[in-house]
Parts: sequence; structure tokens; C-alpha cells
Amino acid sequence: CAAQGKVGSGFDISAAFYGSHWYQRFDPAILDSLLRDHEKNAVRPRQLMRILGRAWHAVVKRVQLPPGFHLVLGDVAGGSETPGMVRKVLDWHKNGNSQDREVWYGLKQLECLGGSSVE
Repeated sequence: CAAQGKVGSGFDISAAFYGSHWYQRFDPAILDSLLRDHEKNAVRPRQLMRILGRAWHAVVKRVQLPPGFHLVLGDVAGGSETPGMVRKVLDWHKNGNSQDREVWYGLKQLECLGGSSVE
């Protein structure tokens, strides 16, 4: 958080720990006091332990990709802008052809896109 200057989603950490899964972010307010104190160089170990010990209410559901589904990831060596990437996926869904829609709804059925919460 301190390096980025903001609270990220935590998905990268979650993915490294759980592997393939559906993720619902924690409430970023849980880190507010820690970030305020970090700006003043006043973070204390007990404070950090208290925050880490609290319930974060993130949701993680394991998913199994369908047989024959190949997912390839690449590192762009400069990070990514998640909102822009999400917009591109949603545009692909909105403007896609019937085969694209078939893929979208197939993934949705398998809960790879969060089940019925994603249209």
C-alpha cells in the first residue's frame, strides 16, 4: 500500500496464495489507520498485528477451469491498470459475436465470472 500510495484490491496476493479462484475484495477502510500512521512514520508493530488479526471479510471461492481451457498470462513489465483491463473485457462481451457470447455464458455457468452476479 505504501509503495503504491493506495490500497489495491489484494487479488494478486490472493491469487498467489489460492491459485484459480473467484475473489471479492475486502473493505479498504480496514487499512485507513495504518496508512495514516505510515505517512507520519508512526506505524507500530502492535497496530499492524491488530489489523492483520481482524476479520477482513474478503470472499474467496475456488474455481475449476473446464477441461481444454488454456489460460495464458504475460508480464508486461510495467504493471497493469485493472479498471482499463476490466473495461476491455466488458466491451468484448458487449460488442462480441455469438461465439464470444457463448464463451462468456459458458464461463458464467462454471462460476468463472462470479456466477449469476455478472451479466
